[in-house]
Amino acid sequence: MISVIVPVYNVKEYLGRCIDGILGQSFGDIEVILVDDGSTDGSGEICDSYALRDGRVRVIHKTNGGVSAARNTAIDVVRGEYIFFADSDDYLKKDCLETLHNAILENSCDCVSMNYCLVDDKENVEEVKHPLCSAVLTNDAQRLSYIINSVLKETSIRALWSKLFKTEIIKKHDIKICETCENFAEDMGFYLVYLMKCKKIVMLDYAGYYYYQRSGSMMDKTKTDIKLNALNEVSAYLYDYLYRFDVENDLLKMYPRIHFLIMYPQFYRFWKFNCFDRFSEEYDKVNNKKWFKKMMLKTLLHSQKTLSDFSDDRKMLFEYKNFCFYTLHKSYKLFSLLNTLYYKRCSLCL
Repeated sequence: MISVIVPVYNVKEYLGRCIDGILGQSFGDIEVILVDDGSTDGSGEICDSYALRDGRVRVIHKTNGGVSAARNTAIDVVRGEYIFFADSDDYLKKDCLETLHNAILENSCDCVSMNYCLVDDKENVEEVKHPLCSAVLTNDAQRLSYIINSVLKETSIRALWSKLFKTEIIKKHDIKICETCENFAEDMGFYLVYLMKCKKIVMLDYAGYYYYQRSGSMMDKTKTDIKLNALNEVSAYLYDYLYRFDVENDLLKMYPRIHFLIMYPQFYRFWKFNCFDRFSEEYDKVNNKKWFKKMMLKTLLHSQKTLSDFSDDRKMLFEYKNFCFYTLHKSYKLFSLLNTLYYKRCSLCL
């Protein structure tokens, strides 16, 4: 059986399409767990109506706590051998679950991942393909290589809704979704932890999921946001998990490199959107500054080695070092001066 987990919050307009697509799957051995996360638009009532019509549907009503808490609530009560996550405004191809289920059996793997189709408000559909990065993960070196070269380079690969997971691994190792205060990048935290415990992942050249990016959605609203705090929480969550289960884990020794790759996309956004003046404001939002400073110092000390695993881009190394200096000294004047001198030097070299 596959347990399909769907967090629901104020998506009355799209919810029926999502549930109908799941119940109409060619693979029928499923349970659908709808977690009504305190909806106020009637979405909870829609969930209940489906439960009355189809015995495969279970509904959990809870006070609003965010998508991560809703998913964790469902994980605690799943009955299926496998878990599939779906967002309540998205929908599936008819053979999606069957394709994933067959693949996980045929390949004797612990996780199957797929491509997806991006759908906009005008119902334009664009298939998004991932590199075919299947992997065998039997030791920490292989896991680190896969995390660096695949997961942390390809943002969409981390998405929970493009994968089929084994319930046994999740339950045995008490894997939960990181409940970041901003409900951002929580899927990355879960997926990275899952990778620590699975031995084989297979990537399919198949797009069975329609990701509906509606205007006004959380993802749409946060396109230009900078989430230092959320990524810092994910990094601390992953480190704490590794430390709790295996203090001698080699990944802990290499963790500054992982932290660098988790955090760097957010640092890059300061350059992308030309908003350096916001760094102080974003830094002040970081809850666990002790962890943030500690890891920034470690990545600074190991920055050359860290970067060589990821890129040979010197500009990236400078940018990251500059952010490290700012984090440690909290001097925006120093930050601006270094930045100005670097780019002045670059222009002279042209």
